[in-house]
Amino acid sequence: SYQIAMAHDLAHGAKMLRYTVMQRGRLREYTYQVVGKAILDTPLGSLDTLKVERVRDDDERETVLWLAPELNYLIVRLKQVEGGETYEMTLKSFTLKP
Repeated sequence: SYQIAMAHDLAHGAKMLRYTVMQRGRLREYTYQVVGKAILDTPLGSLDTLKVERVRDDDERETVLWLAPELNYLIVRLKQVEGGETYEMTLKSFTLKP
């Protein structure tokens, strides 16, 4: 649900994003920062995106999101680096229903 709030906040020009989230029975704060813009070549075509990084207290993990303003700030790519391993997900398709 915080991803919906993130889309709203980005649409209104926010650069620092903070959300309180219930995770495993505990309240946690997630902080993200807009770090720039990028044009991504995706299975959906070339998309203008905002690049957003999760701000963490430690350097154990890195999380980067690319969100497409023209798709209502839908996450079109996600990259996670942890323990020397890199995981990436790229949106291949979606269906928008009113």
